[in-house]
Amino acid sequence: MAALTEAIAVQVAHHTGIGNPLRWTSWCSVIITCVAAGLFTAACLTIVILADGGNLNRRELGRMAFINVVVPATNACLAAATIILLVVSIQAAVLVGVVATVFALLLRQYIGLSKQMDELDTMYRFSQQLQGVSRDSKYVEILLRACHDTMVAQAAVLLVLDGQGGAQVTTLDGQGDAETISKPADQLRPLWHQVLASGQPVLARANDKACSTALQAHGWHDAIVAPLRTPSTGEIIGALAVKDSQATHGTFKPSQLRLFTALSLNVAISLENMRMVDRLRHNAAHDPLTGLPNRESFHTYVDRAISHQPQQPLAVLLVDLTRFKDVNDTLGHAAGDRILIGVAQRLAQTLGDNAYIARLGGDDFAVMLPHTDSLAQVAQVTEDIIACIEQPFVLDSTTVDVGATVGMATYPEHGLDSSALLKRADIAMGAAKGVSQYAMYSPERDQRSPRSLSLVSDLREAIQQHLIEVHFQPYADMRSEHIVGAEALVRWQHPQHGMIYPDEFIPLAERSGLIRPLTSLVLDTALAQQQAWRQDGHDLTMNVNLSVRDLLDGNLVNEVSQAMRTYQADPSKLVLEITESCLMTDREGTIQQLRALHNLGAQLAIDDFGTGYSSLSYLKDLPIDEIKVDKSFVMTMRISGINAAITQYIVELGKRLGLSVVAEGVEDNGAWHDLAGYGCDIAQGYLISRPVRPEVLFQMLSRSVGALLR
Repeated sequence: MAALTEAIAVQVAHHTGIGNPLRWTSWCSVIITCVAAGLFTAACLTIVILADGGNLNRRELGRMAFINVVVPATNACLAAATIILLVVSIQAAVLVGVVATVFALLLRQYIGLSKQMDELDTMYRFSQQLQGVSRDSKYVEILLRACHDTMVAQAAVLLVLDGQGGAQVTTLDGQGDAETISKPADQLRPLWHQVLASGQPVLARANDKACSTALQAHGWHDAIVAPLRTPSTGEIIGALAVKDSQATHGTFKPSQLRLFTALSLNVAISLENMRMVDRLRHNAAHDPLTGLPNRESFHTYVDRAISHQPQQPLAVLLVDLTRFKDVNDTLGHAAGDRILIGVAQRLAQTLGDNAYIARLGGDDFAVMLPHTDSLAQVAQVTEDIIACIEQPFVLDSTTVDVGATVGMATYPEHGLDSSALLKRADIAMGAAKGVSQYAMYSPERDQRSPRSLSLVSDLREAIQQHLIEVHFQPYADMRSEHIVGAEALVRWQHPQHGMIYPDEFIPLAERSGLIRPLTSLVLDTALAQQQAWRQDGHDLTMNVNLSVRDLLDGNLVNEVSQAMRTYQADPSKLVLEITESCLMTDREGTIQQLRALHNLGAQLAIDDFGTGYSSLSYLKDLPIDEIKVDKSFVMTMRISGINAAITQYIVELGKRLGLSVVAEGVEDNGAWHDLAGYGCDIAQGYLISRPVRPEVLFQMLSRSVGALLR
């Protein structure tokens, strides 16, 4: 191309005729010759670039024209001016030298600024290529493609450390094919080690003896390798490399090292931003303590599973830890957190990849079981869950036992989306508490039905208008065989639904907050009736039941005290009954309330003894006067040797602790005589009487129970 350019210049000069240098035609001939040669050079370069598949924008075309046309023409003008000055006066050489020096300095400055502009333009275009890169796209390929194109290399390589002693190395070749391999960090090749250890970029060329061995180990001819250092922390998270320059000058130049270092900083920022986005997404979808998916993720996963396979049944289990509050209260929240982490790990180990596990919050976990073929399969998995949780936890030198209650619901029988299934599993879990360790949802367990909503409104009105009836079930002293007291039990005769029993409306009252006014109504009615019987010559003991919510009410003690004063009740003739489950909620607060009630002189009894989860150690901590053996033991003790033994044990335990023992569910003479033989103090059950209205019980007070036993 140089020979052709010179030939064109000679032909142009010949035809234009360069003669006397002082004539203007000679100047024009020189300028035209230079411009023609420059145009030819620019045209040839443009054809070559376009033929090779390259692109030229306006800025690049303008720059080419400036270099090949404007600069030669300007040089020709300066040369002509110089010749004229020298012809006119040889002393003008000094002036020409000064002008040439200034021009050379300006040209050098221009070239430097031009290179800086080129680098800035390269950085801008590189940044534009990285803009919008996210985890949802092939971000590594995009990063490497940008480096490959910018540095005109045969391949670009990205190394990312995983923080656990390993690294991922991704190579993108000239054909756009990417390959990723993982390897231990200590097995990386020399240039990687050098850059990661020093934190400095390296320009390695084959003619450099210090780098030739390292290049041979990589199989590269030349390369630039730069560390990826996060700007926020300064941590080195990997390295970036380009290998085997494809530029016309044949190898990477030192001037490219600075550019590549700037590119690597952009890549490090991009990777750090993506990691930050990943962390934010992970934190938004996972529980920070256990690392399990959170409630929102569980809903999303279950709904997606249903939408992808609508014909495939699945099960949702809601797992609630029991006795967990005791751990928090006794050992502190740090110990509670360790229990939660341990439960999460045990669930993962027990269920493996066969289930999706999430922590919903507090001590509640959720499990989705896909492809459930039978209820027996769901029950078996549930038992495995309970068994793994019940294994003791060792916290430092302390062994801690917790348990679990599980509610189960299945798709599509119990719900068509995650919200419905979790709601139904929650209902089943509530039904299981205090009864068994797990339960499957059934409509009968659902106290949140439209009927229940209507009953809550009706119950509130019935309490306000004193439409709730209080019946009384008498109990007898087993030695004297006379009725010595009665338990106050509520009954509700609904105007539309007829008789509604406590098993249905008491849970409604508990959840709706109506249990407090209901208890107040029962307490006032019972003490008023006790006063009436006392005035008629029958000094009976009165038993009134208290709920968990009653014990959590700070005004309970004042209310009981005021009621006893109002009806002039003998405190020793009032027995307040609580269940063992009451002792599991706010233990310290409950104990304080019970002691305050006991200080009033009231007697305290544990109802349904032997069916709850409380520890026997509570008996020594609480001011208990009486225990009531649950009817499930008493009613079956003549057909079950185990229940008979349990009943006898409870009676003997109560006697040894100096407590009065009441047996509930006494329905026949055989049970009476067996209990009397065990040393039981009081009998209560259908053998004596069902719960009856006060006027019916009044007629019974003059008769001995002994007649019923013969």
